[in-house]
Amino acid sequence: MAERTGLADFNEVYNSVIKNFEWGYVNDPDDPGGETIDGISRRAHPDWNVWEMIDRLKKEGSDVELKIRSIPNFEEVKKNLYQEKYWKEIYGSLLTKAVGKELFEQSIHMGVVTAVKYFQSSINLLNRNQKLYPDIIEDGVMGDKTYEAYKSCLGYNSENILLNLMNGHQISHYINWMKNTKQREKFIGVFGRVTIKWA
Repeated sequence: MAERTGLADFNEVYNSVIKNFEWGYVNDPDDPGGETIDGISRRAHPDWNVWEMIDRLKKEGSDVELKIRSIPNFEEVKKNLYQEKYWKEIYGSLLTKAVGKELFEQSIHMGVVTAVKYFQSSINLLNRNQKLYPDIIEDGVMGDKTYEAYKSCLGYNSENILLNLMNGHQISHYINWMKNTKQREKFIGVFGRVTIKWA
């Protein structure tokens, strides 16, 4: 069985994921996430107080990408949102480094509920028809039962196999997302978020 990584650290995962995948200001009408700053979309977090600052910058005709970073405490406020709305929701600090990073990245881009559903499905697919451990409900909520099933899953399977299934769900999600709306084919960069590893 492949060696597992240690427990995930929020700061380490945050710095890696945000800088590699979620950096910048985007406001593309073809993107279902809508207006987004460093991976945080207005549609998903309409009440985030930073949007008021961004709206003010847009009215002034300022370069949002440039000016937003000069706003006091912006980085701290952004990091806090990611920790509270994503990391804690997925039990990030209880997962291995690799799984925690993957689930965090997927949660940001596909939403916590969708990412956790795929995570739960991956765990269920690896229990050999419940011979190894019981199925869990695929409800998109990371609760104690999902966490216990995750631990059981890694007791019988390599971390890489679980990661491959999670990434398989992710790439299938993107393929269907593009097929359903042709304008989205311009977002081929999403496929760069998916990595398949040898088990």
